[in-house]
Amino acid sequence: MPNFLTLEDYDTPQKMRKIQACHQVESTVPSDLADLCLTGFMEARLKVAWLAADALKKGGLKTHDNRPPANLSIRERAKFFEENTPQKMMEKQRALNNRVIHYRKWLSRQGAWFKNDYEIDHSRLKNKLVKYDHELSRQGITKVKVMGDKIYTHDNQLLDTEKMVTHHSGPGYAIYVLSGDGNFHVASHKVGQYHHSSLLAGGRVACAGEMKVTNGVLKLLSNKSGHYQPDNDDLLHALAILQKNGNSMQFAVNRLKAGNQVDRYPSVDAFITSIGQDNKTVLEAREALKAASAGYATTDFNVSGGGYLTEEFEFY
Repeated sequence: MPNFLTLEDYDTPQKMRKIQACHQVESTVPSDLADLCLTGFMEARLKVAWLAADALKKGGLKTHDNRPPANLSIRERAKFFEENTPQKMMEKQRALNNRVIHYRKWLSRQGAWFKNDYEIDHSRLKNKLVKYDHELSRQGITKVKVMGDKIYTHDNQLLDTEKMVTHHSGPGYAIYVLSGDGNFHVASHKVGQYHHSSLLAGGRVACAGEMKVTNGVLKLLSNKSGHYQPDNDDLLHALAILQKNGNSMQFAVNRLKAGNQVDRYPSVDAFITSIGQDNKTVLEAREALKAASAGYATTDFNVSGGGYLTEEFEFY
């Protein structure tokens, strides 16, 4: 099991730099989900997928009748028939159907209702309130326990995000915050209703983002939070707590940058190395510091009476 030396500097509550929500939405202010970007582009994607699946099902696509367009070369005609066999058409139908199901889950798990197969009932999205878990009992429900490579819910069940959702990544992901005392709080994300800031009632956190967990095993961790906007140091806090609790750190890491650009790393090691905090670099830096401060330094103290008192201090 790898032990990342740099994380040892981030794993205690005293060392955690707590960050404040910078886009907090007050719970007393109604949030019109219909006006948020989520419903716009997600509803459009759903409609495109549904119409394509419906057209293919009804034989409305030109390729479905197995007659290639005119003026194709022999090679192009051969390729057309290869790509439009009954089996290929069934695969296309299945893929489109799965896409429709995926987008409907993405929206419905965040509180959307549908008028038909692909249109959202926007009238039912209005006047939603952002909820905040002020009570410790509510915060206790979202708190999870990291025990080695397994993560458990408050009632000692293996955490699994399969039925959760986030605005950014969709079904199968959850939002999380790391409290200042080193506890992870995890929940599903509902835009306009339940955000990162909801988990600790808008309070300060050490990190925030998204995670994917399967049968208790962490598969991916990120710093994706529009409310808290955590940086590399904050993400290192989260990784440090996981390492401190015995996690083997065999999961992917996504780092969100300015402009919603995402750097994707297949492992914690790859992320740590990319920011110059791998064990080799850390050890070299420590050795350089030790060499620079090795030996003795002589400091002269000016003493009244015109003389000098010389004392030696050993640096460690």
